Amino acid sequence: MRSAKVIGALVLGAAGALQLAAARVDRRPPAAPVAGTVTRAIAANTTVGAQLLVVGVSGSEPAFTAMTAELDRIGTPYTTVTTAAPLSPSALSDGAGHGNFNGIVLASCGRSTSPDAGTMAALTDYATHYAVRTACLFSHPDATTGLGTPTSVDTRATPLTLTYATAGKALFGAYATTTSLDVGGVDATVAPIADAGSTTPLLVDAGGNAAAAIHRASDGTELLVLTFDQAPGAPHTRQLLWGVLGWVTRGVYIGEKHAYLGAQVDDLFLGTVTRSGPIYRLSSDDLQAAARWQQQTQATAVSSGVRLTFAFNGSEVTDSDGLTQAARSVGQQFQWVSHTFDHHRLDTADYARMTQELTENDAVMQKYMFGPYDRASLVTPDISAIGNAQVLQASADFGIQRIICDGSQSNCRGSIPNTGLPNPLVPALLMIPRIANNLYADVSTPAEWTDYYGTLHGGQAYTIDQILDSESDTLLGYLLDGNIDPLMFHQANLRLYDGSHAVLTDLLDRTLAKYAALRVLPVASLTMEEIGQRMLDRSQRATAGVSATIQPGQSITIHATAAARVPVTGANGAGAEHDGAFVITRADVPAGGDVTIPLAPADDATGVAGGGHKVGAAAGGASSGCGCRTVPPGRGLDLLVILLACAAGLWLARPRGGGPGARTTA
Repeated sequence: MRSAKVIGALVLGAAGALQLAAARVDRRPPAAPVAGTVTRAIAANTTVGAQLLVVGVSGSEPAFTAMTAELDRIGTPYTTVTTAAPLSPSALSDGAGHGNFNGIVLASCGRSTSPDAGTMAALTDYATHYAVRTACLFSHPDATTGLGTPTSVDTRATPLTLTYATAGKALFGAYATTTSLDVGGVDATVAPIADAGSTTPLLVDAGGNAAAAIHRASDGTELLVLTFDQAPGAPHTRQLLWGVLGWVTRGVYIGEKHAYLGAQVDDLFLGTVTRSGPIYRLSSDDLQAAARWQQQTQATAVSSGVRLTFAFNGSEVTDSDGLTQAARSVGQQFQWVSHTFDHHRLDTADYARMTQELTENDAVMQKYMFGPYDRASLVTPDISAIGNAQVLQASADFGIQRIICDGSQSNCRGSIPNTGLPNPLVPALLMIPRIANNLYADVSTPAEWTDYYGTLHGGQAYTIDQILDSESDTLLGYLLDGNIDPLMFHQANLRLYDGSHAVLTDLLDRTLAKYAALRVLPVASLTMEEIGQRMLDRSQRATAGVSATIQPGQSITIHATAAARVPVTGANGAGAEHDGAFVITRADVPAGGDVTIPLAPADDATGVAGGGHKVGAAAGGASSGCGCRTVPPGRGLDLLVILLACAAGLWLARPRGGGPGARTTA
């Protein structure tokens, strides 16, 4: 079969399907078609479910595991199928114009580990009928996908270095596509493009051979292939799978992904016994240098949202203290949260002692007003008292709603990524997992770090550059994964060890430089309040019975059996967030009700909602004609009226002579 008849869906070309034209707000002139593009009208009443179908043979393939983990992190619904028996067409659609999936992902294809012929046939028929795209995460290059004779590459010995071809640059709007991408530790092949009329390269090696490409068959079906394997945690997999999700869903999916960097610096205003012996307490120069570093970091677009959080102890704050005065001078640039008054370990403290700790520390902030202060969040000293009911209740009674816990402990984090847990003793307190790292509390200079690092690694000698390289790789992984958990650091880490540098800012600089070489999506530093709210939203919708239906090119309708806030990437409702190359609407869905949101305009060349890199220039937060509309249970006729009204309104509101990219909002 032709790449199992080359499963996938056509890009609706610039001319587009006639029934979708009324829903397009962007009336730009048609882009030149990508090789092999075929336009085909889709029946006006056709809808698809907003979930992916992930297909493997055993379900243990590395690519299968990596893709489902990525979807879990983003919060995108999916169904998995392992093909011990052929897949039935009835599992794919109801046969009456509604398909169950808006994208198909194969763990492998064209190999011995590919799904059986019956399953591939059913998937091909489904993709053809519903214009659904397919991606194959580990494909064998051959003529059925427009590729020539493949060459095997040993990426375990030497990484395979790839660059983004022109089409790859247009498609991967979140990626820094002017730099290369290394593939390592997996089986890989590359192949020349044999049929330029049907196959477009996305990633190529130094010789121009393709390692990722889109093949468009004569019937309009569309398949994205990667010719190298994936693995959970592999850098190339962390980099690419999000882009695969965006392409295969045409940029419309439940869930959201951001790059978070929540650096929390504990113990401000206290001293720390350092690795070399003396106690070190930050000076006013140290804190002012941290403020200058943050300003310089924010001057770069990709890191403009980076902001340190200080967990402070007020027991040594005085009017005559230089550090106190520096904090009053530059503190508005940072975020602030209580770390208790005197850093007393609280495992055996009682209700009265905890109330005193919180009250006295709060009084310091109210007097000096250092900066933006999250009074309802708490970092306990040494992450203590998580099991002390008196301390926890005193905290809740004081007004604390969120408390840090040790992210390495199983009783701290939920089974769903980017969620916390209610404390089992005082459920009113949300426990937020925090990630420890190998920049230790008592390290204030490179010499102290190399000494301690070597001691903890069996006496092996490390240079500071080696340590920074290794530890920044770890932090980079959190950024690429979209991990929202804050990171733990300490005040001594900000010491100016040479008059201008600190080990913490050295580490963050190295991490952000690596990130900027891979992504252009801005990094965000959230407050604990914002982190807690997003964690609560994610936990709530996991049990709210959320489902959604997409009217291709027009709108998405979300339903929930219990009230939930549901983020939709590629939907442009009222108050939509424009985050780099993405448009995200967070819809508040009532229990048993529906919310309908118009989709962001699709880019003509890629067929992806939001238009790749172009979205960043869109009108910020504007709704394209229709905002979110809530429909009570049993009001299906009203929903139809709303959809028709939306389509008519957008048609009447279309720009007339406004030039390329002109937009209007109702």
